[in-house]
Amino acid sequence: MLPFATLGELVRNSLDSFSGQACDDLLVSRSYPELKRDAEHIEQQLLAIGVEQSDRVCLYVSKNTQSYAALLALVLSGVCYIPIDPLAPSARAKEIIHDSAPAGILLDATLFDDIGEEFQNISVHPVEGTSLIFVGFSFEKQTGSDSKLAYILYTSGSTGKPKGVLITHENALSFINWVVITFDLSASDTFSSIAPFHFDLSVFDLFVSLYHGAKVVLFNDKHIRNPLLLAAQIEEHNISVWYSTPTILVLLEQYGKLYKYAHLSMRVVLFAGEVLPLSSLIKIKSHWHKAKLYNLYGPTETNVVTWIKIDDALANDYDVSRIGQCCEHAAVAILKMGEIKPLRLGLEGELLVSGVALSPGYLNNDTMDLKHTIHCDSVRWYKTGDHVRVIDQLCLKYIGRLDRMIKKRGYRIELDEIQQTIDQCVSVERAGVISVDRNKTPFIIAFYKDQNSTFNETEATDNSLQILGVIQAYVKERLPNYMWPDQWICLDSLPLTGTDKIDYKALADYDRA
Repeated sequence: MLPFATLGELVRNSLDSFSGQACDDLLVSRSYPELKRDAEHIEQQLLAIGVEQSDRVCLYVSKNTQSYAALLALVLSGVCYIPIDPLAPSARAKEIIHDSAPAGILLDATLFDDIGEEFQNISVHPVEGTSLIFVGFSFEKQTGSDSKLAYILYTSGSTGKPKGVLITHENALSFINWVVITFDLSASDTFSSIAPFHFDLSVFDLFVSLYHGAKVVLFNDKHIRNPLLLAAQIEEHNISVWYSTPTILVLLEQYGKLYKYAHLSMRVVLFAGEVLPLSSLIKIKSHWHKAKLYNLYGPTETNVVTWIKIDDALANDYDVSRIGQCCEHAAVAILKMGEIKPLRLGLEGELLVSGVALSPGYLNNDTMDLKHTIHCDSVRWYKTGDHVRVIDQLCLKYIGRLDRMIKKRGYRIELDEIQQTIDQCVSVERAGVISVDRNKTPFIIAFYKDQNSTFNETEATDNSLQILGVIQAYVKERLPNYMWPDQWICLDSLPLTGTDKIDYKALADYDRA
């Protein structure tokens, strides 16, 4: 195991030990001594403001070298950091702040107007020498076990509100330790940082590179939407370690013009979050022919818990739905007809996860924890909601979801959250949201009945488009873009079950028809 009890100890040790290049955001680069200077400067100002160890502090920033230093400053100060997506609607950021009741928020000054008017009795402290502001809140101070928490990641929630997944230092360090002993990484590597700070993939990019004293190239959202730039920067920075969702790899393969570059530095390629289509996998493997490719699997509640190395020689019938064998820091089992069963060839059911990797639960939501966990012989198991089958050598094959949560662009999305957001729009009488597969990609369809049924037939088309525009604008103000429906269908009435619930099977049949 790593010789650290907290992420802060890991960060402090690396900043004190290494002298090479630490990070680069394509505009500004920092060596390890410079990154240490920046992080400790922010840390000292936070402590002077009155931030205390074990406080919760939100982080609301765009990704660059300054915000990376800010994140490390929070870790060094011993707080539990809560990253918020700066591209999501401000309503979502406010919701997370209210739910987490933090001591404060460290944010880009340009984002202050998004949240400033929402809260009363705040204190505003510019962070000297940066473009950051710390806003102190007057929430009642939290007590309990926050000293064990490293960070809280908010994901889509089936109740219509985002839920905060609690991640302890032990959880995070167990994952980092597994990575260190599993993959051949070193200070000579250059890591890519594709995932935003609020996405669990970022833990690998930021902390594993730091542990090894390696350089990390920080790509922001604009960079990621530009596959041509990504392909060029891989070559420019000699990136050797890549970790992203399959969506980014597909975009890179299709639109990055990879044939223009040798990319001889690339040697370890990891992907997680969804299935990578075989056609794209074959092309990526062919281009990065010297690299070893790995498919990683795990929900936010556990981070990575299974993994598989992609065959060096890919056959045309390679099964991309295989998610591999269990990692050493976790345990897996199958829930079949209410019974917890150990893995055996051919067994099929819901995948369960336990062990040191497993989150202690959800912030302010014991009901959610009870819903998603099961106990047996003093062991707490997390119900992933993923339907799997055990195949050869106790390797797991992903079959599909057992509930109404999907993964799109690597993000977990609760369809019920989208539906409830649409339902809250005054122009909507009732809504139903489903997801269907289009070219092996989740395609979100929103069915709705609007409130206005008084217009005559000649006015119907224009009025329907107007109402749809209002509904879409309402959703876009409240949900991040990866949760926006791909298609909208207005119905005279939504099909219901015998208990007056939305009949999703009928909606799926409607789409097929």
